[in-house]
Amino acid sequence: MLLTKPPYRIAAHQLPDLKRHGDFFLELPDRSALLTYEMDGVLLYLIENDPARMYLMTNDNDLFGEVKSRFPVYRSIQHVMIACNAKSMRKVALKPKPDHRKMYMNYSGTVETRGTLQQFQSGRLDGFLFGDENALIVVQF
Repeated sequence: MLLTKPPYRIAAHQLPDLKRHGDFFLELPDRSALLTYEMDGVLLYLIENDPARMYLMTNDNDLFGEVKSRFPVYRSIQHVMIACNAKSMRKVALKPKPDHRKMYMNYSGTVETRGTLQQFQSGRLDGFLFGDENALIVVQF
């Protein structure tokens, strides 16, 4: 049985050394913590103010087992593009991080020794792909 789409949040994180990166948080049912990835701050502009569909590509086989019967899972980027009649897509590289507490789905402000966390974008993830890398697939239609 498919559940509703899982909520995600992208937070822009300004570090004390003035480097900027994004944190991608995903809340899945039956998990006590948020699935967490980091993205390069330079790549944030690729998805800024973009009312697109978002898909998580991951190479984590355990995650595949967890989501395959609950959420839409696609075999390839091409299948995603066909399914939503997409005009174009962008792939934003993600780096897995240790999972974060659920408070970070909503928190904005100072994080001790880590700078300032600010809201960037939030919504619901449209599906998953499993491949040989971790990336956020942003589809335009």
